[in-house]
Amino acid sequence: MSRAAELIELGGALERSGQYAAAWKNLDEGGELKRPPDWPKWEGPGSSCSTLLVRRRIRHLGAELRNARFANMAVPHVERVIAVTEPRLKSLLARSFSQVTYVEATQSVQADCESSYEGLSRHFGSTEEAIAASFQPLVAETSGEPSGVGIAWHSINQRKHLPELDDWAARLAGMTDALQSLQYDEAEAGIDRLETLSGKRIARSPLDQKLDVDGFASMVAAVKGVLTISNTTAHMAGALGKSCVVILDDLDHLSWPVSGDRTPFYPTLRLVRRNQRPWNAVLDEAVVVLRTLIEHAE
Repeated sequence: MSRAAELIELGGALERSGQYAAAWKNLDEGGELKRPPDWPKWEGPGSSCSTLLVRRRIRHLGAELRNARFANMAVPHVERVIAVTEPRLKSLLARSFSQVTYVEATQSVQADCESSYEGLSRHFGSTEEAIAASFQPLVAETSGEPSGVGIAWHSINQRKHLPELDDWAARLAGMTDALQSLQYDEAEAGIDRLETLSGKRIARSPLDQKLDVDGFASMVAAVKGVLTISNTTAHMAGALGKSCVVILDDLDHLSWPVSGDRTPFYPTLRLVRRNQRPWNAVLDEAVVVLRTLIEHAE
């Protein structure tokens, strides 16, 4: 294993255990080894820098949705913040954090200093309390009042242990809410069979959420609550401030805290862990928790 991989693996473990300052340090340094910065490293508030460039060096889309807030928190400390992002995120992030200039990786950028999201987290999110206080919801394009419950049940990640379609169907059959699929590749994920087993109509997604992230954000914003496994849907719902319950297996391989039902990143999101129980009991609990979150939000 390379030194970069070692640092990133250690950083992930520290993050899951709530040791955020140490986690960001290792993740930041591991990211720099994988992709060295083009500009001098930003040393945080009080350091000299006119234009700060922010890059996502490592990890996944969910990590950027979660940590994008920290680029906005740097705005008062420099004259300009430029964040490099991918085309499918640009409009959502630009709408949400209008004081940050978002550019794509292909654009030529001049800056005085540079940071990763993990580097910014070292300055603005080194404790659980600081992370919780940093929350600023993403802003989706919306129309009308939210209604129904969004669901996502499948992953191509073979390491995740997930409820079977039969487990989901048994729980969905007793729900009175209108159901909206927030599942990517929903046909391959078995949406027709899930509908048949549950006897419930599940509204299909009109878009490819992996390509149209801004449109997907609008879909998530249009429901009252979200019931999902651990995936991008969970991070999107949490980042938008939607009532959301995430169903977790008993493996320690994800970015969520190793214990407890909350993450400081998303105040309206709750974690329901399997704890060696049958999946039907886990799903029953998840629906009750989601209903409570929705009622409190109303």
